[in-house]
Amino acid sequence: MTTPRPTQAPTAPRADADTGVRAATRPVSLHIDRLVLEGLALTPAQGVHVQRALERELLRLWAARAAGGCESSGASPLLRAPAIVLDDITPARLGRDVARSLFTLLEPS
Repeated sequence: MTTPRPTQAPTAPRADADTGVRAATRPVSLHIDRLVLEGLALTPAQGVHVQRALERELLRLWAARAAGGCESSGASPLLRAPAIVLDDITPARLGRDVARSLFTLLEPS
């Protein structure tokens, strides 16, 4: 699977086409050097679908969090996200579930 591009949230208020979330957010940069999905045999095309779904879901979650006024910052060399269920999962669903799992690690404690 290819390495996800750095993702930047919009700075101007706008409604997300997929979610309808509308929020003014400060610029956010998230860079994932490598995403390891153990035990999965994905084709390059499936990897692209996972990557796009992951990016869209992270943007949606970040916009919803920004709308609630929550901010945090920090960096970590390694994060281990909670496990997700892989029963009969599509690449798009996998991307969304991975994003949600990763996002739990980004939430302030």
